Amino acid sequence: MEKRLAIDLGSTNCMSAVVHENGRIEYVENSETGAYATPSYALICEKDGKEHVVLGDRAKEQAVLNPEHSVSRWKRMMGSTDPVYDKDGKTFTAQELSAMMLKKKKEDAESYTGTELDTVVITVPEEFDAIQRDATKKSGEMAGFRKVYLLTETAAAAKACSEGNDLDLNGKDLLCVDVGGATTDISGFHLTDKKIVTKFTSGNLHFAGAELDEIVMKMSEAKVLKELKTSKELNAEQKKELIAQLKNLTPFAKQELSLRAEMGKEQLSKLTRTSFVWCFGKGEHGTANVEITREEFVKASEAAFKTFHNLLENARKEAEKQGMKPDLIVLTGGTANVPMIQDAVKVVFQDTQVHVKSPETTICRGAALFAAELSNEEHDHGAGEAGKERVGMTRTLVPVCNRSYGVEVIVDDMEASGEEHVMISNLLYRNTELPAVMDNKTYYTRVENQSAVLIRIYESNTADKELLEISEGTKIAEAKLQIEGNLKKGSPILVSMRLDEERILHVKAVEESGHTHIETSVKTTSVMSDEDVEKGKEKIEDIFDRAG
Repeated sequence: MEKRLAIDLGSTNCMSAVVHENGRIEYVENSETGAYATPSYALICEKDGKEHVVLGDRAKEQAVLNPEHSVSRWKRMMGSTDPVYDKDGKTFTAQELSAMMLKKKKEDAESYTGTELDTVVITVPEEFDAIQRDATKKSGEMAGFRKVYLLTETAAAAKACSEGNDLDLNGKDLLCVDVGGATTDISGFHLTDKKIVTKFTSGNLHFAGAELDEIVMKMSEAKVLKELKTSKELNAEQKKELIAQLKNLTPFAKQELSLRAEMGKEQLSKLTRTSFVWCFGKGEHGTANVEITREEFVKASEAAFKTFHNLLENARKEAEKQGMKPDLIVLTGGTANVPMIQDAVKVVFQDTQVHVKSPETTICRGAALFAAELSNEEHDHGAGEAGKERVGMTRTLVPVCNRSYGVEVIVDDMEASGEEHVMISNLLYRNTELPAVMDNKTYYTRVENQSAVLIRIYESNTADKELLEISEGTKIAEAKLQIEGNLKKGSPILVSMRLDEERILHVKAVEESGHTHIETSVKTTSVMSDEDVEKGKEKIEDIFDRAG
C-alpha cells in the first residue's frame, strides 16, 4: 500500500498529514516556519522578469507591503470562472490558487517522506455544490495528484471524534458544528461500533470567521473616526484631511487593518480586550491605537450572530425530524474558540454537552483516517480472504445527499395562467442515505410525433419539495434520448436516478414502446475542461520550477 496525503484545504490555513503504509498518521510541517498550519495566502509578483508566486507564511508577512498583489480567502470563489486576481496581465482563479496551495503541501510532504505522493484526500464544506466539488477535484489534479478524493469537513470531524478513547460515542447521536474562516457546516451522525451514519447536513457559505473579522474592521474604523472628531489636539483642517483619508483608505491601510482584525478576533477569544496600532493615513497623526473590549465586540456582532443562531435552530429542528437526540456536540474549525460561537451553541442545545475538539487539527486528522480507510478497501479488494491486513480500525462513513436532484418538466397551469409552466421535478432528496435511488418515475411526451427527449438535470438545496421553480435549482447536466420512430403525445418516458457513495450521479431514461434508452453517469458542468486542467497544471509547474 502506498503512502497517502490528507489535506484540510481551509480558507484561513491549510494543513496536511501523511498516512503511512502501516496506518500511522503524521502531520507535515511547512517548509518556511516548521508549523503544521500554512496560511492560505498568495503573493503574485515577478522573478527574473517572469511570473512568480510566493505562498504561505512569507506571502502573509508581505501582504501589508504588497496589498495589491496579495490574495487570500478565495475559497468562496471556488467553482467560478471569474479571476480572483487580475492585474498587470496576470490572472488566477480560485481553482489555480487552491492548486498552488495543494502543490505546496504536496512538495513539503514529499520532501519530508522522500516519497512521491499520488493520492490525496481533500476536505470540502458540506454546502459545496457539484460544481464547487468538481472545481476542488480539478485543483487537486492541477497540483499533480493522480487520485483525488473529497471528504466533507463535518464528516472528517466525526471520523476524528469517533477514533479516540476520550469520547465514548458507541450507539450515540453526534452533532458536528464546524465554523471555519469562510464556511459553517452542521451535520448530525449516529455512531455504531462499525459505522458513522450521517443523518443530515446543513450549512451556510456566507457566515464564518470572515464576517467576524469584518465586524472588527468596521469597529476599528468607527473608533478612529470618533477619536478624530473629538480630538482637541487637531485643528479643523487636520481633522477634515484625516477623516477624508479614513473614508478612502489606501490598499496598504486596508490590508493592514484586515490582518490586525484577524489577530484581534483571535485575541478576543482568549482575552477580555484587544489593542493594536493601525496606520490609516499619512503624517504624524495618521496612526491610531485601537482598543476593543470583548463586551463591545459581542454587542457589535449581534446582527451577524442572528444568522448563526438561525442556522443552529434549523439544525435542531432537522435533528428532531430525523429522530435524533444529540448526546454530544463537537465544535471545531478555525473560529470555534470564539466565545460567542460556543455560547450560541450552548443556548440552542441547552441540554447537550458541547466539546471543543482540537479546532486546528481535527479536520485534517479525520481526512487522514479516511485515507487509511481507502487503503484498507483497496487492499481487501485485491487480497482475497486469506491474510487481509488492515491499517487502522475506524468506523465506516455512511454519507447522505447534500443536495436534491431532479429533472426539468412541463406542468400544466392552464387554470392559473392559461399556459404551461416549466419546473423541476425532484427524484432524489437532500439527506437521503447514499447510495440513493429513485427507479422508474414516469413522465410523458408533450407533442405529437416526438423523436427525441432532452433530459435536463438540476440540483437544489430543498429537502422535501417535489416540484420547484426553475430559479430554485441549478442545471448541472443534460442528456438526449433519441427515439426510434416518432411517439404519440402522452407516451410514457421512465426516468431513474442514482447517486452513489462518491456522489456521482447516474441517470437512465427509457422509452418502453420502442425499447430505446439512454444511461449515463452525469458529468457535472465543469468550470474547467480537461484541456484547461492540463494548461493550468503546466502553468503551476512552471511557476514552481522557477521558484525552486
